[in-house]
Amino acid sequence: MKVNIKKTLAFSILSIIIGHNIYSQHAKTQTGMASYYASKFHGKKTACGEKYDMYALTAAHNTLPFHTYVKVTNLKNNKTVIVRINDRGPHAKGRIIDLSKAAAEKIGLIQDGVGKVRIEVINADEKKTNDKEPEPDKETSNELENLKKGSTYDINGNIVNVSGYGIQVLSLENKEKLKQELKTLHNKYKKIYIEVAEVKSKIVYRIIIGEYASSDAAKKDLAKIKKEGHKGFVKKYISK
Repeated sequence: MKVNIKKTLAFSILSIIIGHNIYSQHAKTQTGMASYYASKFHGKKTACGEKYDMYALTAAHNTLPFHTYVKVTNLKNNKTVIVRINDRGPHAKGRIIDLSKAAAEKIGLIQDGVGKVRIEVINADEKKTNDKEPEPDKETSNELENLKKGSTYDINGNIVNVSGYGIQVLSLENKEKLKQELKTLHNKYKKIYIEVAEVKSKIVYRIIIGEYASSDAAKKDLAKIKKEGHKGFVKKYISK
């Protein structure tokens, strides 16, 4: 009887180990529906203790360990983004991952709100190779401290002389939020400018994409930008 118990116990343990390994292998790739966090959660604490940052490339998953990196592919357009798991969720039935707003923007999920994706666990080396999270130059943050009204700047805080028309996607009063938005946008679009103006005695920072000779040319790209989830309108650059 003792022998049989030992054999049974050994078999059970082996089955658990094999089952765990099979699960782990399959868990590296998962297909299902993805959604993203509403802006109202920005700054609130996540399950791992960090504050949710809508501008960072993070996500919530119900079982993957915290700080696991996963590549998320939008199966509608094949756009990908690499995110770090720092929260638990989604809590809606049938969804496998909740993305930050910045991550959702990178794969074109903002407009639909929910979409079918494939997620793949990746290791640290793959993360370094494939992660294309945009980062302005190291000195950008310091340079952006010196923005003055009535001028237009590039993403690194250099005064530029632009003319014609651009597509304004944001107007902000908070400089820290300006830096975060630039970090999200600058690898997505080639020409991004910051126009500094005074409105009702307040300094505002307008983020403008592109430089077009005519408003009609700008309107063509505006349609594409809206499809990617951004709001915006065509405007003429301020005169010098």
